[in-house]
Amino acid sequence: MCFWIINITKYYEVVVTVEPKKAAVKKAEETLAAANAKKELVDAMVAELNEKLAKLNAEFQLAMDEKNAAEAEAARCMKRLDNAQRLVNALGSESERWN
Repeated sequence: MCFWIINITKYYEVVVTVEPKKAAVKKAEETLAAANAKKELVDAMVAELNEKLAKLNAEFQLAMDEKNAAEAEAARCMKRLDNAQRLVNALGSESERWN
C-alpha cells in the first residue's frame, strides 16, 4: 500500500509539472498556425506586388526606349537642319552669280 501511495504522489507531481507544459505547447501551436496563415497572406501579396513591379519595369523600359529613339531622331533632324542652313548660306552668294 505504501508503494501505491508513493507512486500516486509521484504521478501527481509529474501531472502538475506536465499539464502547464502541454497547455503552453498547445498555445504555441495555435500561435504558429496563425503566424503561418499571416505569412501565406504576406507571401501572396509579395508575389502580386512583384508581378506588378515586373510589369511596370517592362513599361518603363519600353517608354525609355521610345524616349531614346525620339531623342536620336531629334538629334538627327537638328543635324540635317544645321547642314541645310549651312548649304543655304553657302549657296546664298551663288544666287547673284546665277542671275
